[in-house]
Amino acid sequence: MPEGGTLTISITEQSVQGDHSTNLPLGKFACLSVSDTGHGMDEGHAGPCDRALLHDQGIGKGTGLGLSMVDGLIAQSGGKLMVHSTVGRGTTIELWLPLATDCIAKAVERDASEAGESAPTKRQLCVLAVDDDSLVLANVAAMLEI
Repeated sequence: MPEGGTLTISITEQSVQGDHSTNLPLGKFACLSVSDTGHGMDEGHAGPCDRALLHDQGIGKGTGLGLSMVDGLIAQSGGKLMVHSTVGRGTTIELWLPLATDCIAKAVERDASEAGESAPTKRQLCVLAVDDDSLVLANVAAMLEI
């Protein structure tokens, strides 16, 4: 967004039932959404933007591999990368990841019973954050700690 704009990051729980635009299987998903009010992309760029080496950045501005790598990781995790963009209005990238609510609940119950506790206790989470830019990594880590 060379002229500035608004960047919005949000996460929602979504339920996929029946025919859904993501073509994901039935179930519950976390949808991490990153939206901007920038220039947006035409269909020629937005449609295939998860393909490797597709980019229109100048030299030193990126390799074009970012979305392709994210798409592969999300797909391996049972999710989906969705790109919505309108020229002049901005772009929204959605990362759909399956929720493991049943697995988590069973693990908490199992841990509590193994520890001889009557009720599940709140567990601390550990998140691995990785980025090749130390400033980006520090900001992401700070946001995750909140």
